[in-house]
Amino acid sequence: GTSNGVPESFLCSKLVRLLHLPVLSASYRLAPKHVFPAALDDLKDAYQWLVTYLLLDGKNDKNEPNLGDDANNDYNTNKDDTNSKKCNPIRIILAGESSGGGLAAELSQRLL
Repeated sequence: GTSNGVPESFLCSKLVRLLHLPVLSASYRLAPKHVFPAALDDLKDAYQWLVTYLLLDGKNDKNEPNLGDDANNDYNTNKDDTNSKKCNPIRIILAGESSGGGLAAELSQRLL
């Protein structure tokens, strides 16, 4: 998608470069074709996948999607072990623009 005419992928890439942290951009079902809370359910599923992935130290197995080569590079918070993706799931930032910002706020409430 786009926000203010800027492609979402550009914004996500900029966050990765500025924060030196991984970014997950999740797709969700859109209204009016899919009624509330479909989008929120999709984002909660994406959040739960991310937490599981981080707790498993980024190990890819048969049940996880392949994130590509970048999944194993530059996101390591433990500099002594370059094969580890150890990251504290408690430090996940939820964000979005426009309707995505509203969904991020709703998701944070749902996760409490």
